[in-house]
Amino acid sequence: MNPHTDHQRVGTRRVNNDIFVAKALSTLLTPFGFAAVASVVFSWFSPIGLGPMMSPLSSAAIGVLTLCVFPFLPVAYSVATGRSDLDVSDFKKRGPLYLLGLIGYVVGAAVFGALNNKVMFVVALAYFCVGLVTFLITLSWKISAHTAGIAGPTTAFLFVFGIWALPLYALSMLMVWCRVRLQAHTLAQAVAGLLVAIVVTSFVYLVFYP
Repeated sequence: MNPHTDHQRVGTRRVNNDIFVAKALSTLLTPFGFAAVASVVFSWFSPIGLGPMMSPLSSAAIGVLTLCVFPFLPVAYSVATGRSDLDVSDFKKRGPLYLLGLIGYVVGAAVFGALNNKVMFVVALAYFCVGLVTFLITLSWKISAHTAGIAGPTTAFLFVFGIWALPLYALSMLMVWCRVRLQAHTLAQAVAGLLVAIVVTSFVYLVFYP
């Protein structure tokens, strides 16, 4: 047996395993899915209520529709028509997809604001602001929407539910590893998405959340 060959095989197997895990986690923790989870959690466990006109079910349903489903539809259409992959790897194609997602966030914020559901209004507003900043950056640089899509809601959890949410930032760091390991982003692009989401979401909550 050739020890050098065995070492290469082990190394190749480890790389393949890493890529498999990174791809699985990147798919499982997609920003769209995380938005749906955030909508349900904020709607069912809001410490400030949902206003006089909304139930947890209606709040979560509108949140999932405007923060998850609506922004995902243009991406799904782009994939179905062969115009891009699920990650929209060509960042030059992301602009129109971002714009449609931003419309969903605006609609969500408008509905929640009109119905006095402050906890979900601020969530939707934070999504819009983070989406707008990442969209503007995307016009010239491929910032990671995946890391932003985890770090933003995690920061919202921190402001609403307190320090127990801090361990959730581990998911953001894990997503940084996933995106870099898959070569979908450089380390700078992945970390930038995380930092932009934290800073912008923190600003929104400091201004608009009680």
